[in-house]
Amino acid sequence: GADSPYWQRDQYKQFISSTFDVVIVMLGTNDAKHQNWPMNCSLPDASAETCTVVQDYLALLDVAKTKGVGGKAPKLAVMTPPPLWKDGAYAMNQSVLNDVMPLVVPKIAAAAALPAPIDVYSALGGTPDWRKTYPAGCTPANTSQPAACALFCAADESCDACHPDDDGYLVLAQTVFDWLESSRTIVSRVPSAPALLDALAAVNNSDATAAEALCAGALANATKADALAAFHAAGAPAALPHGCYFLCVIGAGL
Repeated sequence: GADSPYWQRDQYKQFISSTFDVVIVMLGTNDAKHQNWPMNCSLPDASAETCTVVQDYLALLDVAKTKGVGGKAPKLAVMTPPPLWKDGAYAMNQSVLNDVMPLVVPKIAAAAALPAPIDVYSALGGTPDWRKTYPAGCTPANTSQPAACALFCAADESCDACHPDDDGYLVLAQTVFDWLESSRTIVSRVPSAPALLDALAAVNNSDATAAEALCAGALANATKADALAAFHAAGAPAALPHGCYFLCVIGAGL
């Protein structure tokens, strides 16, 4: 079995004990670890009939469809996971994330009667011909060098070929925000800024008021560098992932 199944994590317990207007699911990155990915999910035959990852994903979506507010189904979407720019990073199989998931996630969406996936893979530089079209400066030989790999590697941030840097998280946030904006006509209520502040507070082990102060201090600044500095100066611990800042960005936009 997998090394950390979502079904057994505290986050899943929190998920099933709550209700939501919108649920967005993005899975696959940790599934791509060599010890986690099952052989029955290889291309071109990965399907609900043969692939246990697809089966589990669809089962989770069935649960998600019951978690809407007031007994209604939430607005539900899936996302393709980000590309992986170095094979073996965190023991992950690069081909699973860059070849398999971009093709399998749309199949999952179709099988679950959902709209086309939010395409995070492409937004963060992934292409069908990714072996020849790495982002500028991002190649198998230099993905761990500062500033070499756009959206994934900065001198003072993450540079592991897997996690986006701050610029990458902002692209991810904008991609999700654009989907939310395009869905406004069919969603009764999009996630509110207070709800996003609650999410940030949960990550920061604080309360919504403290999280609001973090966001306000950050978003009052004109540049990303100043905003992130203010984000931490306002109380975010150094260990808080930079990616959490994107919750402020989405919340402000809503």
